[in-house]
Amino acid sequence: MTAPSNRTYPAGSTKTAWRKRKSFKDKLMSKTKTGLSEELKKAEKAWKEIKFKDLDAKKQKANTLARAQKKLLKARVAEANVLAAKVALTVARDKAIITARNEALSDKAQAAAGKIAKGLDNAIDRLNNVNLSDFDKAIARLSK
Repeated sequence: MTAPSNRTYPAGSTKTAWRKRKSFKDKLMSKTKTGLSEELKKAEKAWKEIKFKDLDAKKQKANTLARAQKKLLKARVAEANVLAAKVALTVARDKAIITARNEALSDKAQAAAGKIAKGLDNAIDRLNNVNLSDFDKAIARLSK
């Protein structure tokens, strides 16, 4: 598999979703300033940078070796964005785990942070399955 079938960012793991789940008290206290919003914003931005269409070898029908190599090059650029997104998602997930343990936050916010961490974990797992082997197979087939 070159690109995940589910290419959507986890809706419950956005900056907006996090801010909605925090209580008014959570937003005012200095002990509850966790930095999670900023990390979620970075993760969302990194996800949007991924060009999933360039990772889908089945849709990149190449009938010549030169075209297949060009498609592989585009896929490698997209793969670099996948790696950057995995880093941003991992940082955000780790921040969400720490935030879920912050006893100064309301129970609702702590639970929300835990759910955010799980959503980001799921997204990371999907990105871990990205590989370019289908592109390599196409090049090998056209090289003969």
